[in-house]
Amino acid sequence: MNFIYLQSFYHVVSTNSYSKTANQLGYSQSNISYHIHKLEEQYGQELLFKRKEKIVLTKAGELVFTFAQSLMKEHHKLLNQLEQKNEVLRIGTIESLSSSLMVTYLSKLRQLYPEMKFRVSVEDEQTLFDLLAKDELDLIFIFDEMTTNTMNYVHLYAEETFELVTHKKNVVDHPESYEMILTDNKCSYRKAFLEQYRSAMNISIVLELANPEDIKKLLSSGNETAFLPKYATKDLSSQNFIHSPLPLNKPFYLQWLFADEKKNSQLDKLISLLLEDPHYEVKIKR
Repeated sequence: MNFIYLQSFYHVVSTNSYSKTANQLGYSQSNISYHIHKLEEQYGQELLFKRKEKIVLTKAGELVFTFAQSLMKEHHKLLNQLEQKNEVLRIGTIESLSSSLMVTYLSKLRQLYPEMKFRVSVEDEQTLFDLLAKDELDLIFIFDEMTTNTMNYVHLYAEETFELVTHKKNVVDHPESYEMILTDNKCSYRKAFLEQYRSAMNISIVLELANPEDIKKLLSSGNETAFLPKYATKDLSSQNFIHSPLPLNKPFYLQWLFADEKKNSQLDKLISLLLEDPHYEVKIKR
């Protein structure tokens, strides 16, 4: 059995055209005619003929075409399996999520699907959107006010709350001021926090760090207070830390964005995991 001959035969019958088949498969039209001729020699019977510009199958041709259909289907299935095996899910995120929630999600996926492969890029938010638009990322994960840049994307989002966190050894019942470790000035929720509370809380910023994980490490040994989203403070034990909810006037959201037409098996697995969380809502592109 010659796969190339069967492939040519299948496409000639499917397209009703030798010339279209030649273009699709990258052969000359004479090559396609040769393939059909050799296939008929192989099976010892005429498989097709032309009648008024239409290709007609003989009884033997119908049997061979049914077999060729099945073979092409299995061939495409094999190609998809091989492609999926080599797929790498390209995720873009911001620094504050890269070592916290992102690690959590990827760990769960690795447990469920050990064959999955990832490539995580850490950039600022605008760069992430640029890379997503250029198809250099499959999806992005950000934390910010609700983005308006959703026209071309599926948008998964979950509102997040905030809190002040202080080690219990440093608690003062009615502090006159707060010495604080905050995220850096690129962080949008830091800006919203300071605009709303800086004067009323008499805040003194003693240290700025980009990554909430680094801030949490310093809270155990220092006298400062931190303002962080709740997702970042869940692992700080209530036995050792005081958690004080502090609302912002502006809501902030954990947000995933991806182009629906770019979905693949790897992306489907991540989306299924996210949708197990009832806090996530989905907005389909318009």
